[in-house]
Amino acid sequence: MTKEKITECVGRLSLIRFFPQNRFAIAELARIVNELCVNDAEGDRLTDEALRRFDEWCGPVALRAFYWERVANRTGCETCHRYGVLENGRPCTCAMGRYRRNSNDQYRPYVPPRATPDELAASVAWSEELTAQDSERRRRVEG
Repeated sequence: MTKEKITECVGRLSLIRFFPQNRFAIAELARIVNELCVNDAEGDRLTDEALRRFDEWCGPVALRAFYWERVANRTGCETCHRYGVLENGRPCTCAMGRYRRNSNDQYRPYVPPRATPDELAASVAWSEELTAQDSERRRRVEG
């Protein structure tokens, strides 16, 4: 979407009662509209449908759900075989993949934790200590 169209859409949504007046909330709403809508036409459809549907501001979660319910095209592509998920388990970049990514709040790419050498050594020592305690318990039970 173009910046002008995002600004226009957010400005039109401000007609809704109890629309946020905080500049940070408005900036976040602009980011959400840009993230959801693929092009200017979808932005227009989202704004038109929202103005028809909502008398009071619904909030960002309800706006996202409304977008996927009423505005978005949820068709997959040949790359993901129309399921929206690639073979590696990540969402595709098509409309169905975007739907799966946005509808699944638990989706987060795995980023391995970064540990310092001291933390790793302490973790190994703790693991060895637990293993030793477990071996001691087994000897007591068996013997």
